[in-house]
Amino acid sequence: MARKSFITALPKEIVEALHERIRAAEYGDHMAMVEWVKQQGYHASKSAMCRYTLELKARDGYEGGAGSFKLHTQMHSKDSNLEMLYKELGELEYRRQEILNRIRDLMGK
Repeated sequence: MARKSFITALPKEIVEALHERIRAAEYGDHMAMVEWVKQQGYHASKSAMCRYTLELKARDGYEGGAGSFKLHTQMHSKDSNLEMLYKELGELEYRRQEILNRIRDLMGK
């Protein structure tokens, strides 16, 4: 039988506050999270916090490692997918040029 996660022993408001702290730390600084949980009167180990943080990050839809550029851009772009937005922008610009060329051809310029 698998061990229960430390998170199951925490009240809902502590879990919600922990989630906010983890996200604010961009899914890093595990020791600070462990210390905070201990200050609240509960127990958590660094390895358990690492596992939980990875699960939360995946649930939130992020892929990059803690502190990485990929994670930072995912967290701070409106669409959370900067590469796709740049690709779409390039396609739109290409289409714009095609339309402008057709207009020039029709106008005889």
